[in-house]
Amino acid sequence: MFFFTPGDQNIFAWPSLTQATDRVKNYLASFDKQRPIKMVKHEDFLQSVLNAKEGKINQLEKIVEKKELEYNFNQLVEAIKRFDQLEVREIKALINLFAVKRAQLDERAKQLNENVETEIDSNDYNDGKKNGGHL
Repeated sequence: MFFFTPGDQNIFAWPSLTQATDRVKNYLASFDKQRPIKMVKHEDFLQSVLNAKEGKINQLEKIVEKKELEYNFNQLVEAIKRFDQLEVREIKALINLFAVKRAQLDERAKQLNENVETEIDSNDYNDGKKNGGHL
């Protein structure tokens, strides 16, 4: 480290002038690719931290919104809350939730139908083997 006052010829170097000069020369002699990695402006570093925190906050907001939707849905199902008591944004969000739930139910029904078909096919095959091919 070098410490000096502008206009003053007295320069203080730590740990010593020769060691500090050697460290600066070694740094400047390092690879060009490594230098940008090591030197980061404090403002850039703080911006990256801020971006990471904003991303985390956005994720948490989405989780909270999803939990609120589930809560409103459950209150509607249990008749604790009436549909006319909901706000417009809650109703729109619930419509989207209904669409997602419907898609999940359709996918589950499709999977169940496939499982039933494979079980029926495998049972038909096993029945034929046990009976010697006769029904």
